[in-house]
Amino acid sequence: MSTFSRQTIDVMFGNEPDVVTIRIGGSSTAIVGHVIDTDTDLHGNVERIYLRQLIVRPDPSIEYQGWIPTGCFTTILTRQQVSNS
Repeated sequence: MSTFSRQTIDVMFGNEPDVVTIRIGGSSTAIVGHVIDTDTDLHGNVERIYLRQLIVRPDPSIEYQGWIPTGCFTTILTRQQVSNS
């Protein structure tokens, strides 16, 4: 039986469109991420953020909430889909 830990990733856009603030696991320490590009849905909501640097190394033993990280040289954050069930 495998046990997953849970970790929330919160992302906030500020005044600069190419900079985000990231908090991982409720930490009070903020990480500044430099945005290369974003993907949006039909309503203009950001669904994916491409960052210039590796901020979060994906860990298969962690169940991520909020945003799901991928990437090995840079971080790609994909908004977690919320189920309506």
